Amino acid sequence: MVPELLFLARVTEMLQGLGAKLGVRVEYMHIMAASCKRALLQRPRPSLSSDSMSSPPALSFLDRKVRVLLQDLLAEGHGMGAQVVLYKNGRMLVNAAEGLRSRLDPGRVTPATLFCGFSLTKAVLAILAHALVDDNVLSYDTLLVEVCPELKGTGKDNVTLRQILTHSAGLQYAFPSNATPQALWKPHTGIETIKEARPLGVKAGEGKPSMRTQVAMHYYSFGWLLVPVLERASGKSLAQLVHEKLLVPLGLQPANDKDLSGIILGPVPGTNELASSDDPRLARVEYDLRQLVAELSGDSDGDIGANMGGGLMDMVEGMMDFEDGEEGAEEAAAFKELARTKLAGREFLLDHRILNGKRCRSSGALPSLSGRFTARALADILESLCRLERSSGNFIQQQFLATTTTSSVTSGSAASPSKTTITFSLKQGGNGGGGMAYNKSASSLAATPAGLSPGTSPFSILSLTRLQDMKANPMDDAPGLTRLMGRENTIKLGCGVQLFGFEAPMAGTSQTVGEGSAAGEASNVTTRTVRWGSAYGHAGACGQLALCDPSTGVVLVVTSNKAATPGQKNVGYEVLSLVAEELNLGKPLPIW
Repeated sequence: MVPELLFLARVTEMLQGLGAKLGVRVEYMHIMAASCKRALLQRPRPSLSSDSMSSPPALSFLDRKVRVLLQDLLAEGHGMGAQVVLYKNGRMLVNAAEGLRSRLDPGRVTPATLFCGFSLTKAVLAILAHALVDDNVLSYDTLLVEVCPELKGTGKDNVTLRQILTHSAGLQYAFPSNATPQALWKPHTGIETIKEARPLGVKAGEGKPSMRTQVAMHYYSFGWLLVPVLERASGKSLAQLVHEKLLVPLGLQPANDKDLSGIILGPVPGTNELASSDDPRLARVEYDLRQLVAELSGDSDGDIGANMGGGLMDMVEGMMDFEDGEEGAEEAAAFKELARTKLAGREFLLDHRILNGKRCRSSGALPSLSGRFTARALADILESLCRLERSSGNFIQQQFLATTTTSSVTSGSAASPSKTTITFSLKQGGNGGGGMAYNKSASSLAATPAGLSPGTSPFSILSLTRLQDMKANPMDDAPGLTRLMGRENTIKLGCGVQLFGFEAPMAGTSQTVGEGSAAGEASNVTTRTVRWGSAYGHAGACGQLALCDPSTGVVLVVTSNKAATPGQKNVGYEVLSLVAEELNLGKPLPIW
């Protein structure tokens, strides 16, 4: 391999020097990358021993169906490797692991393989925040500047923990200036970025923003805001909090110091001792920024070559469709500043493959999205929360009713054209007041979760009150970075988690004569119910999904390591759709 590496280095240097001498921009590494990948893919691969095969024996018929689905999705190029764990009423029904850790790595995914969780990390960070509220270490009204006094007078004086958790701090565009990969891995980059950023809605020189109601996903800045609060308020590192609040209570700590736990926030232990930049314990992120930018900028060839920066800027120009008015203009200006002054020429910072680097793994930087998880560990965390709500019978249930009405003439020689109208109304039970309704359902008490005896309170890492706070008052995620991050749908956000919805037709179709309709004209009314509020968790950029639905007893976690570009299938949503169909949960609404 040494001669080949020397040849690659020489050719790369030659291309770099030639481009510099001629004064032209040549992406020499991009030119060489295709040949390098082809050579690696065509190299002889060692045969896999039987003990390295992915999944353990199938647990159920549904487990076998999930494995077939994963195999089909991976074969069609929608993913590279994936894990799926499903609990139903405390019983594990699926424990599947399929595919490869990397496109260039012959190692198979196993249940112990750690995946970069992207936004699943946000849900775990939020659980830690709610746990510290339970401990009276923090409150939802704790001011950011109380914990981080260096931020006083920078426009964040009124930013609270609640605003951070609900993505309403107005700092969704906070990003380092003149950023480089090396700068991103420095421990103080996050807090310095927050210090320099000005929240939307705050004029220069003002220190106290008014209370904001707009919710917009803080993709990067969520962790930069929340992690300092957690660590400084508790006096413990993120790794210590994970160990004390999650691993030890749930029995998830590794058996010895050499093994990794299934939940890692912060530096990955043992990274610096590895001889190679690759870590066989981790699945590598597979992501093609060029293809994503080409798709979103309308390049049908899917390759924008040396003009990637121009393609990104063209894409951004077409995204300035914020609402009219002062707030919309401010949003557009902030978006342009991010794209033109902070990302122009640094488009590689949007390439999720930087998370594969040794420096990233050893530093634990980008805390909003660099957590490493196994599907089993995440599922065990959510299962503990699900057991608490189901044992108490108290879970949030909010329903939106969508009525489709088709009118036709039932008498006479001709029928009128069909007419369909959709109307939405809010149906709540329980307290009858504003906000979310807390319903005690007999069906929720029908089955006692595994390991619990009737009438006993299960152990949980959070109190029931915190679980209710977590899901209360969900709001739609506003525009902003959504399309730039490859997300195509509006989602609902609670207090640190994402809310999921399911649509299913209600039993029966009624036929009525509407008021003011002509004689003999009847209406067939089909009512569909969209459930919001019970199912919560988070979705991630690489087709990941962590979902807990106490109303049905379902806990589903999907980890994947390939980000889907527009037009490709989302592994998490495809698995959720199959599970929802098999368990009669209803059709899931878009999750990403």
